[in-house]
Amino acid sequence: MKTEQFRNLISLFEARDPNITYQNNAGEVVAQLKSYNSQVYTKLAQKIERIEQLESEVKALKDQVKQDTRENIADLFDAEDAVNTRVVETISVVFTLSKDPKATEAPKYKEILTALEAHLTPELILVLEELKKKMVTVTQKQPSLKYRPVTEGVGSLFAKLKSVVYNWAQRYDQKLAQLKSQAGIA
Repeated sequence: MKTEQFRNLISLFEARDPNITYQNNAGEVVAQLKSYNSQVYTKLAQKIERIEQLESEVKALKDQVKQDTRENIADLFDAEDAVNTRVVETISVVFTLSKDPKATEAPKYKEILTALEAHLTPELILVLEELKKKMVTVTQKQPSLKYRPVTEGVGSLFAKLKSVVYNWAQRYDQKLAQLKSQAGIA
């Protein structure tokens, strides 16, 4: 079996793309993409960024419209009406603004348990620790996805573009000169 055929056979069984450079660091593996593959992921990052921007704009707009609507409805009623549900009827829509809610109070269970532990007997502390181990909620989350743009100076970006254009132009001139010499054009 030839070496090239053997390499092709190995690449069929490997999960990694042989055209991509991989770098193993402590606790992470980095795939370094170039050319088309890099462009695909750059476009994905741009889409994610645009979606996040649109989501925040829509959320801010939604919150603003709801707050304006609450204020407009409240302006139609007296201050003492805040303890009642307020309804506004128009020809095409009915708005219902609930009575002003009371402030909610929620116990701080972690702080309560910490304070309680100081007053428990050693036997009850063991029971408490055992309950903490048993009464656990397990939630499987998706791996986090973060992205950040590579901060590359604008000057170096233009230098790369200039280099690519000059290299292409040089090759083009060489091919043109070769074609002219073959055609006998001076």
